[in-house]
Formats: sequence, structure tokens, C-alpha cells
Amino acid sequence: WSDSSRQINDIEGYLASATIVTNLQPENPIKMELAITLIELAEGESEVLELSSGLPPTLPAGPELAANAIELLGEGKSELHARAYTAMNNHVESVTIWKSLIQDQKENHILWRGLSKALNAAGDLETSERCRIKAEALEKSSQNNGLDTVVEPVATSTSEVVESKVAMPTEEQQNMANQVLLNPIQSQPKEEVQAQVNPQVDLAKAALDVQQNSLVAEEFKNPVSNAVSNQDISWYNQGVALIEAGKYSEALSCFDRALPSFANDDEMVIRILNGRGNAFYYLENFPACVESYHQAMLIRPEDVRGKTLYNMGTAYAEMERFQDSIKCFEQAIPRGLSKEEIKRTKDQIRRCNILLKEQNKKQKR
Repeated sequence: WSDSSRQINDIEGYLASATIVTNLQPENPIKMELAITLIELAEGESEVLELSSGLPPTLPAGPELAANAIELLGEGKSELHARAYTAMNNHVESVTIWKSLIQDQKENHILWRGLSKALNAAGDLETSERCRIKAEALEKSSQNNGLDTVVEPVATSTSEVVESKVAMPTEEQQNMANQVLLNPIQSQPKEEVQAQVNPQVDLAKAALDVQQNSLVAEEFKNPVSNAVSNQDISWYNQGVALIEAGKYSEALSCFDRALPSFANDDEMVIRILNGRGNAFYYLENFPACVESYHQAMLIRPEDVRGKTLYNMGTAYAEMERFQDSIKCFEQAIPRGLSKEEIKRTKDQIRRCNILLKEQNKKQKR
């Protein structure tokens, strides 16, 4: 009956019959089929809808359909859950689930595309676009696997893409206000946003700004021009190119292969170690990132660049070691930063001070 109802485009009949079967036989496979159908209907992307002239006037609204799907799915954090929450306009929960899934499968372009759609629905169009670009880059790299493949550089990073620029003023967000990973805002009238001042929102924005203002992508973006004739430099240059292409693990391997060839070249060792630090940063292995930067600094402490200290400070901020982060930012200012970079660094110090105060308050409770 359910299959027949679906085939003849009787949406209401299908939903009614499938619901009855699900209630009588909770283990029946039609339960999952029904949940998927409800989500597709809520999204407006179901094959049934493509064949029909429109939804019956008695069919529940999208959010209600999605809520019914959540009940069928039960507790969990799957792609279906994330899609359903988006259809329910619960964008915070949806983005949280997509990000959780990405943490386990960072190279899965399908998950990045799902996050892009969720952010778009939440109104964060800029971050959504970065996620879409990330998804396309991963899809291309999965089709062209291997270090010898020519990859078109994509200026993107995991930490930059996942985060929304606007914080969601919910209880959950307030509890996470001192963390670097944040959730996007749900759609609200602009007048309300301007009229209400929430110190927790400002705090969350400070954390996000610290995380998003790394100079990692800017410092070692170009290959070394004065050593192009040296074949050994190709591993370093390839590592740089792979970072730009979003293939951070492969980039790390290239830097590791390049390192032994320059044992007597301090300048190149520093560049390679900093390249490793950048790769670890994008892989969100922040302790290893800091360690690699630190090893580079020990070679020529007097020549440490402001950008390296800035990046190290950003990595410390990701680890919520805000005191260490502030020290790095302060030491970066007199070490060759441009006026604009100095301004950004001072902003970072201000934000980290806010986060440090909040962190100290929580530790005293």
C-alpha cells in the first residue's frame, strides 16, 4: 500500500500508511524510508514533489515534517539529523552536527557541502561559500589522489571555513563563550540585533575573531625563489602548493622529506619547520603546530619573524591558552609586522584579554 501510494503520487496517503506500518512494526525498514521522505518533503527536494504540481494544502509545514522525522530517527548525530534540524530552522544544532561529523571525516566533501547548505540556511552566506569551495577542493583531490597530481590551489583552511562570523545568543553559546569554535546565528530581524547588547555575544565574537585572523595562509604562501635551481627545494615547494590545495597531510609528508636535505641551511630549515607548523595548524593539531614553530624559533631566536609569533599566538588561542597567546602577540608587534598587521595583533591581544578574564571567572566558580 505504501509503495503504491507513493507511485501514484498520493503524498498524504503514503505518509498515513507508512506511519501506521511504522507504529505497528517499529523495526520495519519503512521507518527509515518515512524519515527520509519527511526530510525531503521539508526541504522541498523530494522526487515526489518534483512529479507533483504542489503540496496538498492539508500537508503539515516543513518544520513539522522535519520534527516528525527527528522523532522517527531518535537520538543521534547523523547527516539526516543535521538536515532535519535545518528544515526545523534549528540552525545551531544542524551546524553543530555537521561540524561534529567533519571532525571524524575531515576529507569528506559531502559533509562540507552539507555544512555549506546549513550555513546558507542560517544566513551566513560568506562562510557557506567558503565551505562550498572547500567541498569542491576535497572532491577534486579525492578524484586526483597522489602527490604528483597538479592541483589548482584553493585558498582555504579548516579552521577558517567551519566558523560563522556571527555568534548565536543561546544558552549553549553562552556556556561556550570562551571557546574558539562557535555556532552560527539564527535569522533575526536586524532591528532586534542592534537593539539588544549581550556581553556574552561580544565575548563569543572575540573568540571567533582570534581564531579567524591567523596569518598562517599569508606567511609561507610563495615558494623560495632563490633556491629554485636546487632539486631538493621541490619537496618544500610541493608542500606549500599542497597546503594551498587543502591537502595538509600530504603537505606535511613533503616537508618531512625536504628537511634532511637542508641540515646545514638554517634559513631553509626554519622555512620547512614553519611550513610544518602551518600544516599542523590546518589539521587542527595545535600542540604539534606550536612545537614546530618553537623548533624553528630556537635556530635563530634573534631573527624570529612577527608573523611566526602571531601564528603561534593564534594556535595557543585555539588551545585556550590565552595567557601564552597574549605573550606571543605582544612579542610579534616589534618584529616586522606591517601597520595593518600590528593593528590586527593589538585587536587579538584585546580579544584574548577578554577571553582570559572569562576563563579565570569560570575557573574560580
